[in-house]
Amino acid sequence: MAEIGKIRIAYTGEALENGAMDINDLAPALMAYGNLIKRVNEISKSNGKVRAQLSADSIRKGSFDVSIEIIYEGIEQIKMFVGMDKDNGLLDIMTVLGWGVTGKDYVGNVFTLIKCLSGRKIAKINHKEDCVEIYIHGGEVIKTTNISYNIFIDGDSRNQIEKILDPLKKDGVDGFEIRNPNDFGSKDCLEQIRKDEIDKFKTSELAVVENQTKAESVIFRIVDLSFNDEHKWRLANSTGNHFWMKIEDKDFIEMIKSGEIKFGAGDMLRIDYTNTQKIHPSGAMTEEYAITKVYEVIEKPTQIKLDFES
Repeated sequence: MAEIGKIRIAYTGEALENGAMDINDLAPALMAYGNLIKRVNEISKSNGKVRAQLSADSIRKGSFDVSIEIIYEGIEQIKMFVGMDKDNGLLDIMTVLGWGVTGKDYVGNVFTLIKCLSGRKIAKINHKEDCVEIYIHGGEVIKTTNISYNIFIDGDSRNQIEKILDPLKKDGVDGFEIRNPNDFGSKDCLEQIRKDEIDKFKTSELAVVENQTKAESVIFRIVDLSFNDEHKWRLANSTGNHFWMKIEDKDFIEMIKSGEIKFGAGDMLRIDYTNTQKIHPSGAMTEEYAITKVYEVIEKPTQIKLDFES
């Protein structure tokens, strides 16, 4: 049996007082809203299908005020036979889109979550079974649902949210509001995004996947030295492969600057280093090497070996 939830959104501003809005602005925004609903359903890994449609009482004047019905079709028969847990698909969608618990320290609505975290440095993320705790520099902790957090960091979802807010870039459109669909006579909003806040919703650069390995007490031969601020040296390993490595050992750099360490042709270093592999959104993969500790400079052998009587 299908479950139906209702969401009410509005675009406000002087240009919308008569309820009119350019279809070229409205259609992409509403399509983006529908795509966001489907994306929430995908990320929540629910068992049902979801679709969105404008309700019969969808448009009211005084602003461009739209009601959207979310129709969620679960798979009750399958759940009955295999004993699956309760399917929270519709509840997850409603929570993310504006009906979630929102208080001083707990935010379920993804629009509110983005506003709360915009421009703030995150110190730590703590994933729990029933929520995600986001620690902000300065000591504040914001709690949200797992699904709301996953939508917050999902590039596709954030792109759809940007498109939902695109009409605010037009003259005469000043705000986007989430309103109570059960009280059409009220213009009180559960969340409001003003024109001057849309920069907070710009999609950040997609995350780069990183994999870092470490190696300790390894000997490399010095090929090229560089004493500029980047401190990148070209070193060779025992098989002759060359690597550009950034020197991050500050004590070693200071000893070079003070003249405590001298180098000759063929000298080697015994070091700890890291190799960081990065997979970029384009699919390209890069590697970066960094020397974290220099134990010693090993001079190139210059003396012959003498055979001593055993």
